[in-house]
Parts: sequence; structure tokens; C-alpha cells
Amino acid sequence: MPKYRKGSGSVYRRGRVWWIAYYANGRQVKESSKSKDKTEARRQLAEKVGMVAHGDFIPSRIKLAELLDDVVLDHERNAKKAIKDVKRSVKLLKMFFGLKPAHSITPSDIQKFADLRRRKIKNSSVNRELSVLKRAFNLGIEREKIFRKPKIKMLAENNTRTGFFEQGEFLAILANLPDYLRAPAMFSYVTGWRLRSEVLKMTWADIDLERGTASLKAGTTKNKKARLIYLPGEIKKMLIPLKREVGLVFHNRGKPIRNYYKAWRKACIAAKLPAKIPHDFRRTAVRNLVRSGVSEHTAMMITGHRTRSVFDRYDIVDERDLEAAAEKLSTFSTTVISAEAEKPLEVRDNPQDATLAQSVEQLIRNQ
Repeated sequence: MPKYRKGSGSVYRRGRVWWIAYYANGRQVKESSKSKDKTEARRQLAEKVGMVAHGDFIPSRIKLAELLDDVVLDHERNAKKAIKDVKRSVKLLKMFFGLKPAHSITPSDIQKFADLRRRKIKNSSVNRELSVLKRAFNLGIEREKIFRKPKIKMLAENNTRTGFFEQGEFLAILANLPDYLRAPAMFSYVTGWRLRSEVLKMTWADIDLERGTASLKAGTTKNKKARLIYLPGEIKKMLIPLKREVGLVFHNRGKPIRNYYKAWRKACIAAKLPAKIPHDFRRTAVRNLVRSGVSEHTAMMITGHRTRSVFDRYDIVDERDLEAAAEKLSTFSTTVISAEAEKPLEVRDNPQDATLAQSVEQLIRNQ
């Protein structure tokens, strides 16, 4: 076996695969080159020895499981609301990748995971799990536990959501809801605030009936930002009889409303609208605000959306909007054509303009 310069490490063979050995931080490190080519093994060894010499060495035996645990701790430390979903995703990722070192995971491995999950869940749900995996690698690099990460490609997803309430549909469900759910449902329908995490958690400290405002404190909303809105007259009138000094604004005989699924489903079935969900209030409120002439920016401030992507994702334009647009276009076109037809031909210097005017005049005569 040839002798190498001290500190340059060595290569040796196990079966048909070449391994590399070198020292880092006073400890010997042995790794498989995953290659049957000795030259490739020497190249990898030189790369590792160079990293040690420049102080850039990071152990490559860090397991992916450790990085995934860091994601959970990061969510807990920052009190993020998606912690339950993250823990579920981490559990699934650990089951698939086992105790593999983070550096050994390739884009091909990740694609196999995504293909397996696609058989059971939608692409959008697979992407949420891949996002956890991506966060694990990013945290690993940020904390200098690993020095490279695989490329993670997200799956294509159709994220356009089309569930809306027309006024008659909402009133039909409202009539079949139990008394304790009607007021919060009305509030959510008008304001677009999230029913479970925002409306049902409001206390009277969040309501100022004299000013006619409702507010949510920073940290209690999904985007962590405070929110203030001025209440429409109907909502203010609805709240006045419910006024108390302290406690929850909406409750069921003094107790918090936590699980309303059965009551909601029963009301939807009775109204013959079984596919409706409470989050449809949110989409509906955005659409109603825009239809009422409220700017996109103001609508986003009221409902608490951070970016205007909501207008694309919620498919705000529907058939009625398109019909209204067609009517406006028709009025505009008629006005332009009539104005053009009224011009005398002799004022048009361009022969093409004259030909166009004659065609327009003929069109109007035939109408």
C-alpha cells in the first residue's frame, strides 16, 4: 500500500467499495465513498482533508432524524400553531428515511417518498410534508450541522379554492344552526375572520361597542399581526344584547365552543348544502368586499390576508362577475362605436379610417 503524506488520510477497500479515513478535531473519521473507483475515493478524501485544513469541516454522520427533531423544537420554541401537523409529518419522514445520515439522502430518495405519499394524499398535502423536510435541511445548514442539502422539488398542485356562500345558501344554513352558533357564524360570514381560531376565541376586551370596533391582539392571529376592524351596523346590533363585562363573546351557556362539527354538518344537510365548510365564510367575505367596491388592500386588512395571492387562490371572479364585466364592456363598445359613426367621413384623412367608419355605419343601420 503506498504511503501518503501525514495528515492526508488514506483509502482502503471493503469488498468492492472504497472507503476513506482521515482525522478531524482529533478523531478519526471513516466514510464510504460509495464508489468502486479508487480515484473517486481519493478525490473525496482530498475534499474532506481540505475542509478540515480550512476549518470548514462538518461531520457527515448527522442523522436526518436529528434535523427533523430540530424542526419540532424550533416550532415549539416559537409557539407556532402548526406544531401538530409538523409532528405528524416528522413521524412519517422518520418512518420512511429511518436512521439515514442527512448527507446520504439524495433527490431520488426524496422523489420516492413523494411518489409513495401521492398514492394516499393530495399533492398539496405531500408538499406540506416536503416543506418540513426542506426546513430540516435548512436548519441543519444554518446551525452548521451539515454543509450541503439535496434539491427538493415541490409537486404541482391545484390550489384554487372555489367554495363560496351565496346569500340564500348562508341564510338556509343559518336557520338550521343551533342558537349558540348563529351569532359567531354571522360574524365570520361578514368579516371573513377565521371561525375556530379567531371568532370563537374573542373576549369582550376585544370588542368596543362605543367605537364600533373589534380587534385581535398580535400573536393571536395566523400571521401574528394585530387586526382592527370597524363593525358593520348589523353586527354591532347583534352584539349589543350579548354584551357582558368579561368572558368570551360567543359561548354555549357560558362554556367555550370547541367542537361544533356535528352541529355544522347537521345544519348543512338540513339545508341540502352538504359540501359547505366554515372556511367558505372567509372566501365569501373577500369576494363580497371586492364586489362592494372595497380595494384589495383594504379587504386584505379586514380579513387578515398577508398577500394578494388570496385573490388568485380563492378564485374571486365567478360567473356573475363575468356577466357584469360583459355588460360594462358592451356599454363601452356601444358608446365608442356610436361616437365613431357620428363623425363625418370627410374629416378622416386615412382611407382605412373611412372604410372602418362606413362599416360601422352599416353595422348600426342593420341593428
